[in-house]
Amino acid sequence: MKGSIFRQILLGHLTIVLLLTGAVAFTSWHLSEDFSFELLKGHLRDLAYGLRPKVEELTRQGNLKALQSLVQKAKAETGARITVIDPKGVVLADSEEDPARMENHRGRPEVKEAMEGKVGVSMRFSTTLKEEMLYVAIPFQLPDGRGVLRTSLFLRDVRQFLGKLKGRLFLTALIFALFILPYSYFSSCRISRPIKEVVRATSRVAKGDFDVEVPFQGKGEVGELSEHFNEMAKRLKELFEENLRRREELEGIFSALQDGLLVMDREGKVLFSNKKAEEVLGKTLQGVSFWEVEDPALRQALSRAKRKGGLKEEVEIGGRVFLLSASLLPVTGQTLVLLHDITPLKRMEEMKRDLVSSVSHELRTPLTAIKGFLETLEEETDEKLRSQCLEVIKRHVERLANLVEDLLVLSELEGRELKLELQETDLREVFKEILPPFEQKAREKGLRLSVEIPRDLGSFKADPFRLGQVLFNLLDNAVKYTERGEVRITARREGDRMEIEVSDTGIGIPKEHLGRIFERFYVVDKSRSRRLGGTGLGLSIVKHIVLLHGGEIEVESTPGVGTRFKVRLPL
Repeated sequence: MKGSIFRQILLGHLTIVLLLTGAVAFTSWHLSEDFSFELLKGHLRDLAYGLRPKVEELTRQGNLKALQSLVQKAKAETGARITVIDPKGVVLADSEEDPARMENHRGRPEVKEAMEGKVGVSMRFSTTLKEEMLYVAIPFQLPDGRGVLRTSLFLRDVRQFLGKLKGRLFLTALIFALFILPYSYFSSCRISRPIKEVVRATSRVAKGDFDVEVPFQGKGEVGELSEHFNEMAKRLKELFEENLRRREELEGIFSALQDGLLVMDREGKVLFSNKKAEEVLGKTLQGVSFWEVEDPALRQALSRAKRKGGLKEEVEIGGRVFLLSASLLPVTGQTLVLLHDITPLKRMEEMKRDLVSSVSHELRTPLTAIKGFLETLEEETDEKLRSQCLEVIKRHVERLANLVEDLLVLSELEGRELKLELQETDLREVFKEILPPFEQKAREKGLRLSVEIPRDLGSFKADPFRLGQVLFNLLDNAVKYTERGEVRITARREGDRMEIEVSDTGIGIPKEHLGRIFERFYVVDKSRSRRLGGTGLGLSIVKHIVLLHGGEIEVESTPGVGTRFKVRLPL
């Protein structure tokens, strides 16, 4: 009985030892295999991250020769194959083969993962080198998308090493079995190893490394622990990345806002200010209390916003007017402040008031004159005087008609819905249509009208009708305000622009008026302008049409010598 129990215990111990030895050998081989591949992957990944800055720089520069030299040099130093792939999958450089003869790599699994912003890993047969290889690919950013830097190693040496390792492990296990090593030793090793892995992995997660993974430890509680730990690490990584992405999205939205944004805490300290707010204030207010703000109007407005929680008022900062809106965030107690630039609206209101005032003033004079002469006509019986009154009324009616017509043209030009009808335009043809009336007026005043347009000037893209309005108004002013001498028109090509010049030997414009002559209703000599039928809108129309063409206009004038307008339009 005793012998039977002994045999049973011995056989049981031998069975347990053999089973444990075999399990340990088998597990060790797999762990060594996983460790070897993880080590290779880590080596290839670290190599790729080390090369990425230089590869990204050379790729952005388009210096493929230097890029090829870089990967070949890295191959000589590390023994790894290195491949650089652009966002379309085209191989830009390779340390083993001629990139020009290599096929498109966009479909490679590791390249696909890298183009999605991940670290791509693949172990497969290379169609280029006809051998099994381990590939690791990482992304790098290019202006047109993500490029890929891939590193790889042959697996034949690893396989040979693992084969030898496998034989040695089983030989060692056999020796251990023959010497009947204590069961407790194997048991403690088998249990403590995965626990150490979990502890080491937990330490890495605590430091922010969520890419850690505990090797699979088989079934049982330890295996469940490793599996649950890996799931937890994966979930933590997803949550961390999601939080980081949301934060970046919010910062991107705040930075893209066209309004200034400030966030103050309960004490009035600025926690956040976006780029627009920094542009408005000329510096960042982040970390600064509102009472330290230099601008007194803004400082007082922020004080009221903090005190009231909700506020909406206008405040002037640096010569511009802003609508300040403040809202209290109940959950955090923070105050959100928006600064919306309403300066253009204020200027528009002022321009509308000025326009109404100017139009009213310009209409009042001819209307008053017409009314007065109509009353005179009712009482006057002298035919000669009545004829003179009618002539004056006619002249003022024409002035009113011209004024209304110019206002309609200007309104149309300033309307957002206006689109130029661009077509190939011959400047000579445009002048043929507008010159006849001015030739007659020039003859009547004894002026010389000179037109110098080369026959080989050619055509260019423009709206011929609007261009005719520009030239008509410039010629009209030149003839009106020139009593002797000449009005000269020239045109020529200057680089990528068409330059048209209208000059005269008229009364000229004083220097202090040159900066305002393109404003609505602005005239240098009002009495002369009214006598000649001017509305004060012609040059404003000219400027709007030139700007709509993407051109520019400038004026040079000397009183008593003459005036010269230059119009430059893109070809």
